[in-house]
Amino acid sequence: MNDLLLSAAKNPLLKNILSSAGVPTPVSLKRQEGALSATPLKDQRLAFFSLDQKAPEALLAALSEKGANVLSYLPVSKELQSKLVAFGRHIARLDNLGEADKLDALVFDGSKIQSVSDLEPLYRFFHAHLARVVANGRIVVIGAESVAGDSTFARALEGFTRSIAKETGARGITANLILHSGHAEDILVGPLTFFLSKASCYVTGQILALSKDAVKPKSIPQAQSLAGKVALVTGAARGIGAKIAAALAAEGAHVVCLDRAQEAEALAETARRLDAHIFHQDLSEKNAAEKIAAYFKTKFQGCDIVVHNAGITLDKTLKKMPVESWQRVMDINLRAPMEITHRMLQDNALKNEAHIVCLSSIAGIAGNFGQTNYSASKAALRGFVAAMANEMAKINGTINAVAPGFIETRMTESIPFVTREVGRRLNNLGQGGRPEDVAQVVSFLAQPASFAVSGQTLRICGGSLLGA
Repeated sequence: MNDLLLSAAKNPLLKNILSSAGVPTPVSLKRQEGALSATPLKDQRLAFFSLDQKAPEALLAALSEKGANVLSYLPVSKELQSKLVAFGRHIARLDNLGEADKLDALVFDGSKIQSVSDLEPLYRFFHAHLARVVANGRIVVIGAESVAGDSTFARALEGFTRSIAKETGARGITANLILHSGHAEDILVGPLTFFLSKASCYVTGQILALSKDAVKPKSIPQAQSLAGKVALVTGAARGIGAKIAAALAAEGAHVVCLDRAQEAEALAETARRLDAHIFHQDLSEKNAAEKIAAYFKTKFQGCDIVVHNAGITLDKTLKKMPVESWQRVMDINLRAPMEITHRMLQDNALKNEAHIVCLSSIAGIAGNFGQTNYSASKAALRGFVAAMANEMAKINGTINAVAPGFIETRMTESIPFVTREVGRRLNNLGQGGRPEDVAQVVSFLAQPASFAVSGQTLRICGGSLLGA
């Protein structure tokens, strides 16, 4: 869909006219195209700071191996520098930067913050370097949740990160916080790489909590991360579902595209492009979960990835909403994901280290006029993934939700112009997202590298001001 302000931003004359009139033009976002390579941070100039005077060398090495040119104040061992030289990298001194030098990303490790005075380096680091960050840059803050239950400083980092996301969003810069309970580089590398990559371009102002008890997979491929995996995507015929199926296929997954028989033509076209399997199924049927579980157990000896994308809207104010509209939205949006998940677990149709992703919505966080049924169903999915995390842990698996905000789809095309423009601008980045932005986040949550992320809901909303 054509965004007039984004188009104007590409024309210097129009951009200057709008700027003179006090109308800000959003920055065109740099998006991930196709599968992630083994070096998704290639040539990214990244400044790293940690309160831990002993450099977290495993993390620095991992960032370098992902392609980043790391700069740090921390002393780095000769052993690590020698290791990095082998693949053409080294860690430079951050204090050697010139006044005009730019940075692509800032990473602040505040895991060791234990007092109010420990927060001052947070200020000093960002005060010194924030202006250096280029358009479409990345900011990631790392913090620790206290095992003793004192979350004072984790909450300080949360408030700081959300605020920085708002201050920098106009330049297409994202800022996110990763929280852990027990500093382990193994669990940090995947989420940190994702937040620093182009794949997270529409995710900002978010907090991702990692589980210290997660079991590391036997293998975390550096490229083609889903090679050999079997994935189910419901509602895959078109729109966001089709983009999710494409993103999983690009990473090497064997995708099964599921949709209603009424969508047969569109489903066949999606499956043809991806060399995917087709499964016709109306999820409102009572035996749908049983049939799906049996299919995967018989044909593939189990499923590695399940994406509960299928959903419907039947909007009316509650006073005018017929009970049939309430029931059908609940059946498709909530009952089906719950029953399919439970049945696949019960019938051992989910393989060890399986990943499940549910499509929630910003409406399930902020609510929406005329959508009591839809908002209730999407909010319930957030609770469902939190409740099921322990069950999935029994098979070393994960379950998470994503909550898209204003995404440019066929549905948004029918929204009145003024309402659509307001929806686009009510976020830090000042623009709507695209279906592929949702697909990239789902792909991350389906990958082995996200093994420590479970029970979480990650918003894909450009830092929406609604429900913030």
